[in-house]
Amino acid sequence: KVQYSAQKIWQNAAKNNQNKVDVTLYAVKAGNKEEVQKLTITGNAQVQFDEVNKYGEDGEEIKYTVEESNPSVASQMVGNPIVDGTKYIFTNKVDDSAADKVQYSAQKIWQNAAKNNQNKVDVTLYAVKAGNKEEVQKLTITGNAQVQFDEVNKYGEDGEEIKYTVEESNPSVASQMVGNPIVDGTKYIFTNKVDDSAADKVQYSAQKIWQNAAKNNQNKVDVTLYAVKAGNKEEVQKLTITGNAQV
Repeated sequence: KVQYSAQKIWQNAAKNNQNKVDVTLYAVKAGNKEEVQKLTITGNAQVQFDEVNKYGEDGEEIKYTVEESNPSVASQMVGNPIVDGTKYIFTNKVDDSAADKVQYSAQKIWQNAAKNNQNKVDVTLYAVKAGNKEEVQKLTITGNAQVQFDEVNKYGEDGEEIKYTVEESNPSVASQMVGNPIVDGTKYIFTNKVDDSAADKVQYSAQKIWQNAAKNNQNKVDVTLYAVKAGNKEEVQKLTITGNAQV
């Protein structure tokens, strides 16, 4: 007797995927294939066919072959099957259109800037493989907004989940990142504070008019500029006006 086996390897799929494929053991006699047994492999697994006669009635060794068919997912065979004695190894790469996908997004928050500001920053999606970053896609965010990257494969050819990261670069205005990006699942949130030197500015003034006093009087009064936030006043600057004047 002789016993054949078949092993299935799926690329672009999780190691524990449930993709199915049929494998059939054939006896090849006089150039014709005769089906001996058909089995189904689920996922990255191996099956064994029943033992079969090694020799035919004529005393000649029977030639057997194994073929696969009916993959349950759109895929392409990678090269030819590897034949190791009585073991056949079939490798299929799942088509990108059928592979498990994941989608990343990036959100930008600007501090010290108007809500409808037009500041720009680039955000880049990288795949991290063996410690190296490979650029996948670069987008630009304008203002306080969010962008979505194209869907990408969740698993690599080795069946391992691919690690992705998002980074920002090239802000259009002088600014500093506030802390590290917040990562919420597949969403990256970047917050930048516009430098005071580049922030939009406004300037207030105060004028004092005294009645019942000489035009050139030296009466004094303090004037204070406050920022009002959430109903609370925060002192910004205090000045003194002398006489009928403006500061």
